[in-house]
Amino acid sequence: MNEIIQKENLAQEYNIYVFHGTDGDDWDTDGKEAVPEIKKILPLISRIGVTIVEHSGGSTRKTEVQKYLEDSRLLTEKPELIRMDVMQEDAEEPRVIEGIKKLISQSHHFSRATAV
Repeated sequence: MNEIIQKENLAQEYNIYVFHGTDGDDWDTDGKEAVPEIKKILPLISRIGVTIVEHSGGSTRKTEVQKYLEDSRLLTEKPELIRMDVMQEDAEEPRVIEGIKKLISQSHHFSRATAV
């Protein structure tokens, strides 16, 4: 994304919103490649929203993506630019809608939402 946005000079002509959905698994387990790319894109975009849909199975462990995003401190240092929502894979429609609102809302005072 960074390469395309910079090569085509998109940031000067458009408000760019990036939304990424994942199950939270990542071959880049500690975010060594992902976090620097996220930091590079932040000045070019209006918002990044990351939705993690956790596997069912009762695991209370955080996913790899959740861990490295939290460890990067970007979620707390740049809440107007990057937000994360975590839900279970069996989340009902109202929970999905709540997650979308969390990612696009103008307010940036959120706590980690949990599936009901």
